Amino acid sequence: MQDSYIGGVERGTRNISINSLHKIMPALDAEPIDAFRFGELEHTDWELEKQQVLGIHLAMLQERSLSEVKLVERMSRDMFRTYDEEEQE
Repeated sequence: MQDSYIGGVERGTRNISINSLHKIMPALDAEPIDAFRFGELEHTDWELEKQQVLGIHLAMLQERSLSEVKLVERMSRDMFRTYDEEEQE
């Protein structure tokens, strides 16, 4: 599934099929039925945005090979280590 499609769904500019919803929801760590629960939001805007970004990253990684996912994990660890070291200085 392409990022542009998922982005369009998030913005409400694209319609989503039940089949596509079934594929997207696990990346968001949610059940398809959760998309139809219209209760009061319990999260702040930044928490929701963070979950959306994490869901997009997870969806992208799920389409990649194990070696590519491991490479991204190593790169992320290196970037966070560098970031943490710079913050301590």
